[in-house]
Amino acid sequence: MSAVPLVERRLASRKFPMQMLCEIAGAVLDAKTGELMEYRHLLKHPEYCEVWSNAGGKEIGRLAQGLPGVVEGTNTMFFMSYDEIPQDRKKDEDPNRVRITVGSDRINYPGEVGTPTADMLLVKLLFNSIVSTKGAKFMSLDISNFYLNTPMKRDIRRGMYGLPQGGLIAQELLEERLNKRGFYQSQFTPGLWLHKTRNIQFALVVDDFGIKYVKDEDAQYLIDSLTPHYDITVNREGKRFIGLTLEWDYKNRRVHISMPGYVIKALARFHHKPPAKPQHQPYPHQPITYGAKIQMLQPTDDSPLLNKEKKKFVQEVTGVFLYYARAVDSTMLVTLSAIAAEQGSPTENTLKRVNQFLDYAATHPEATITYHASDMKLAIHSDASYLSEPKSRSRGGGHYFLSTGTIDSPN
Repeated sequence: MSAVPLVERRLASRKFPMQMLCEIAGAVLDAKTGELMEYRHLLKHPEYCEVWSNAGGKEIGRLAQGLPGVVEGTNTMFFMSYDEIPQDRKKDEDPNRVRITVGSDRINYPGEVGTPTADMLLVKLLFNSIVSTKGAKFMSLDISNFYLNTPMKRDIRRGMYGLPQGGLIAQELLEERLNKRGFYQSQFTPGLWLHKTRNIQFALVVDDFGIKYVKDEDAQYLIDSLTPHYDITVNREGKRFIGLTLEWDYKNRRVHISMPGYVIKALARFHHKPPAKPQHQPYPHQPITYGAKIQMLQPTDDSPLLNKEKKKFVQEVTGVFLYYARAVDSTMLVTLSAIAAEQGSPTENTLKRVNQFLDYAATHPEATITYHASDMKLAIHSDASYLSEPKSRSRGGGHYFLSTGTIDSPN
């Protein structure tokens, strides 16, 4: 995996290294072995080669002019002979090299490429708002081939995976179409959309809509605003959104959020077996010395540095579990933060802490977080520890929650 550290601050800002995103999105987990297989590996595998070879052909047809009876084309790209390529675009390289996707790391696009998108905090606030608003409901909606339907002004005719400007241009077109129907994006909260007169709002994550509504006619109005331009899939029960499984209890005004099977698949990927003895502590604690007059620093970690392979393992564990922790299991956050701080130069002790964390995950693989109706008043419990981190550092933290004005968290 990419050597660029994936820490909470980077995740919160929603700015990721392209190499890391491609590695996460482009691999397939072999359920039998737990190995992550890229497309080139799938084509060589006797069990998977035919299925994925056909899938690759369908994708090329979808991007081009289609395959009769198989898939409809989007005219995203058109094929040209080598002689048709403008002379200033040719490079001194192998003319027989085949490229299917657009390599964004090789494109010098002068314009803006950042795309406003809803983050996990906004999504959770939306869930709280739904259970706290009498009569409100949730549904999700997905646009198919969102990027591929976007007209482009340069040689590639329509938006395509890998184009650095593809996301922004696709959203600008969506915004233009929705603005005509009275929808607008919040000026202060990226990814939050509202309507000028209707009681409806939604969080937009790329092409996934998480929608809060009270009247069915308002939800249908949004659907009718999209269907002339896009192929959409609507989940009126709202059971899935951005990888989260949602169990809505409108009668009691609460929602249960989970990610079933996520931890089990992650443990299979890392070949980590459940511990013989249950582990209920995600990270080694600092022993308390009662009666001590002086608080001693943590001893320096002088254990050997990990090799390249083990270092990659530490970074992958951090990256895989951080989204899960932010989504449904906050008991993992401090541990992942501490490990992430060491993943640039991890040691054997770091690896021991990672394995303890995986034992904890295996002991508690199915976390669920429940939000109850409240007055949505922000309450904060905060604390700090002194000299509890390596290199004479301290740690501060807090528990933020929405309440009815009391200091006790209902969630």
